[in-house]
Amino acid sequence: MSNVRPHGMLLPTLRRLVALSAVFLAAPALACTCASQSRFLSAVQAHGFSPNFGARFEAVFHGRVTRVVSPTEAQVEVLESFLGASGVKRLVSSGSTEDCGGSFLLGEEYIFMPLKGGYVIWCWRLSASPQNLAALRVAAKVAR
Repeated sequence: MSNVRPHGMLLPTLRRLVALSAVFLAAPALACTCASQSRFLSAVQAHGFSPNFGARFEAVFHGRVTRVVSPTEAQVEVLESFLGASGVKRLVSSGSTEDCGGSFLLGEEYIFMPLKGGYVIWCWRLSASPQNLAALRVAAKVAR
């Protein structure tokens, strides 16, 4: 007969589980990473919007969220169009951080670049800073 009681193994096993949990909890979470927006802006400023760009993206515009239908769906007023947008656009995001989704907030202003069908990837939502707006104005002129 063994001298080890059934619960005698429990404490070392719990210690191992706690140690493993600490390792997994301390590891950085896998999150969305966005491509360099400054490289994108430099490229479109120098070369305009390529035909491939227009085939993939529905539009490029500075817009303001005027109505939030749900955290992942909104109506956005086009304030300035750089490529193929006017009026009010319906935009949709997955809301999942795994594919760079997010939630719309009433009144927020961004440069939106929705894919065909109005689907927004959060990485393709740029700050509406004066520098970014100026770069896109140059790109729109090059494209004409």
